[in-house]
Amino acid sequence: MKKRAPYKRVSIGSIHRSEVSKDKTAKAFLLIVFWALGIMLLGVVLFLLSLRKIKSLIYLGLSIAAVIIGSIFLFDQPGWQPAVNPVLAVVVSIFVAGFTWIVAQKAIEADQMLPMHDLEALIGAIGEAKTTIANEGSVQVAGELWSASSEQTIPEGAHIKVVGREGFSLVVEEINHDI
Repeated sequence: MKKRAPYKRVSIGSIHRSEVSKDKTAKAFLLIVFWALGIMLLGVVLFLLSLRKIKSLIYLGLSIAAVIIGSIFLFDQPGWQPAVNPVLAVVVSIFVAGFTWIVAQKAIEADQMLPMHDLEALIGAIGEAKTTIANEGSVQVAGELWSASSEQTIPEGAHIKVVGREGFSLVVEEINHDI
């Protein structure tokens, strides 16, 4: 029977594995360099600034640089050798930051957009009564079905003109077919 060493320590990059040959269990752990984590967090702050400032590509560039430097040195390694391949860190950081920046810019633009449908623009629009409008009913205006009210009775199918609005309800009046 061969005699094995009871404890063997193997180091692969930043991953240190301890193998105990007796019960074949292994322990793995990563040591994080906190200054590199701080640089990465600074990159996140700069990224958020790049989203809030108009045409602030300088903040985006600085945030990408901070994330790259932080991710290269995030895991402890003897000496100043990076534990992460620098080319991999650069490529992944640029793609992730670029994609996230585009998505976040579009989300901010969508949040700041005015509603596409201006209710005041409906005043004066021509439509059709979809139900008989005694005090209230439904009309088709600008391709949409709206609740409507009128002081006069308007039969179903009659052409109407929007003369006002009350909240999300349109005030309409019947118009002649000659128009």
